[in-house]
Amino acid sequence: MEIDHLDGINQADMSNVANIDVTIANNAIELLNNDGEGGNFGKKRKGVQKRSKVWLHFIAFDDPVTSQQKARCNYCGKVLCAEPRRNGTSTMNGHIECCLKNPSNLKNNTLLKYVSKIDGSKTVIDLGTWKFDEGAVKRALAEMLIIDEDSFSLVEKLGFKRFCEVALPPTFKIPSRRTITRQYYDIYVEHRIALKNYFKESNLRVSLTNDTWTSLQRITYMSLTAHFIDAKWKLHKKILCFCPVDSHKGDELGDLLVRCLKDWGLKKIYALTADNASANDGLVRVLKDAVNK
Repeated sequence: MEIDHLDGINQADMSNVANIDVTIANNAIELLNNDGEGGNFGKKRKGVQKRSKVWLHFIAFDDPVTSQQKARCNYCGKVLCAEPRRNGTSTMNGHIECCLKNPSNLKNNTLLKYVSKIDGSKTVIDLGTWKFDEGAVKRALAEMLIIDEDSFSLVEKLGFKRFCEVALPPTFKIPSRRTITRQYYDIYVEHRIALKNYFKESNLRVSLTNDTWTSLQRITYMSLTAHFIDAKWKLHKKILCFCPVDSHKGDELGDLLVRCLKDWGLKKIYALTADNASANDGLVRVLKDAVNK
């Protein structure tokens, strides 16, 4: 009797255990079918969004032959394996950095160009290297506007923008007129410092040209130009001062001229050329007193 009673308990326990196993299995199936959002069953889980920056330069696709995921370069069309668990993105990152058709890599490309060199009295043409330098392009643009005396608004005109789109890489950002204005001033400061150092080291004599006039806005301006010959007997003309003045009186103009010469460190004056305005008599008198001290 005791044995039969024990056998009955074991059979009941085994039945309960089987029922529990079935319940757990059913719950597991529901969890697999559940997408995790409010208990919606029967929907597939969304794929993980690609977050790597390499996908800005590659397009992912499935190879119809091998059924493997691959990626195609947007610039050169090269195909690389892109299985997430096998390959990762290291190979694609390496390709982006060395892809010759990637516009971002133009600054790293070295090209050959012809360079003209002066050898005595002859000009020799030789081969040299060239690399794209965005800073050098912007500097050359500012110098072009200075040499050709063009307005700042040239960089905002449609024709110039069209030219840059064709001639320059897409990564080049055309500077605005405000940026060009700041670069003008930087170039001016650079040349001013170089000219000051030249005057200080050479200790040469300079000839001056002075003039004043009044604009349509009733503002009086004075300009001072220095003329000198360097060690190679080349004539130079440099504007030392271009600034507004309060009046045409000779004493005030003379004081301004003397302050300008002190700022440039010029002490040896060979000659001063001016027009026959009566105010220049006072200007010359002030200049003589300053030079003779």
